[in-house]
Amino acid sequence: MSSLFPLSKTKAGLALAVFSAIIYGFCPAPARAVYADGANAIFVVLIAITVRAVLMGTYCLYKKLPLFAAQTNWKRTIASGFLQALSVFGTMSSLLYLESALTWIILFSHPMIILLIQSWRDKQRLSPLTFGLTGAAFLGLTFVLDVWSTHSDLNSLGVALACLGGLSTAARTYIYGKQLSSLSPFVVGAENYVIGLFFLLFLLLWKQPVPPQSLIGFLWLSVSLASMIIGSFCTFVGIAKMGAFRWSLLSKMELVFVTLFSTVFFGEVLKTSQYLGIVFVLACLVAYQFSEKPQTLGDVKGGP
Repeated sequence: MSSLFPLSKTKAGLALAVFSAIIYGFCPAPARAVYADGANAIFVVLIAITVRAVLMGTYCLYKKLPLFAAQTNWKRTIASGFLQALSVFGTMSSLLYLESALTWIILFSHPMIILLIQSWRDKQRLSPLTFGLTGAAFLGLTFVLDVWSTHSDLNSLGVALACLGGLSTAARTYIYGKQLSSLSPFVVGAENYVIGLFFLLFLLLWKQPVPPQSLIGFLWLSVSLASMIIGSFCTFVGIAKMGAFRWSLLSKMELVFVTLFSTVFFGEVLKTSQYLGIVFVLACLVAYQFSEKPQTLGDVKGGP
């Protein structure tokens, strides 16, 4: 029976990855409605991380899972919370200077960065096939997002902020993998969001949060929050099952679903190249599942 456990664990991780991508892919649609109703990004960011911190913390209390216990690795915990805040700040700020497609394609370079970090920090063999499939999936995303047709200038500050978001997302996810080798996914999630919230409160020195201006806006906010909450729970459990790199690679599906949902909610018409990009990305992800042995928690232990 023990030999069947890794297989069932892998299938569970894959199912979570697909479900999480669908849930996260649904998030931007209601978020647009929230912003259209007058809310600003500061309000959405702060309320989203506060709700996730409270819910994950409450779940830990219910399950009698102690937070910030004696065995807490404070170096990792503070680092992951700070990187959570930094990734949100970098991504959100870059959208002020770049088209969203450019921001997302830079942000979703994080699987490649995690692969390089693991090769450097954990002395893992850098498989040419894995590196190639990761790069190919990233190239496919540029067609999914229609990056090649954007006409905006590459604002240097916007690119720097997007790179900050991508680097901090990669580093944060890598540390999650280390933390989840010995801690409950819900403890890691709750502690991360609590510390991330602390750092994000400094955004109040930059700009005051503005809530939606009507009940409809708050209803759309609740839908968006539900998407983020469910997706967050899936993320921490999924990384615990699959490892940081494998989960981050599969997270590329989020942009596929965001693009597909835009045709439903906003009536956007996709180009043939975008549909081909979607097929190409999914083909790369499927090929990776058959080409590499599943990464387990044993692959992500150690490190800082």
